[in-house]
Amino acid sequence: MIVDGEVIVLNKEGHSEFAELRKAITQRQHDLYFVALDLLHLNGHDLRDMQLEDRREILGSLIEARQPHPIQRGTARRGRRDLSSPR
Repeated sequence: MIVDGEVIVLNKEGHSEFAELRKAITQRQHDLYFVALDLLHLNGHDLRDMQLEDRREILGSLIEARQPHPIQRGTARRGRRDLSSPR
């Protein structure tokens, strides 16, 4: 299985924050979370030709079967984000 994702740290408001990630890597490893975003390969099959939504559905079912915590689903972004506007 090959999963694409990122390691995050949540700030006090529950949002991912890069500055907090930098601190946690050296000081608070217990605060690190891995967020799985995409499933690229499973059981000898390359899934990259499938639609992202389909891969995420499979990934979600695999995670839900193994994890007692609820999954927060992100949204797929298309195109470039306007870097001049705030998030």
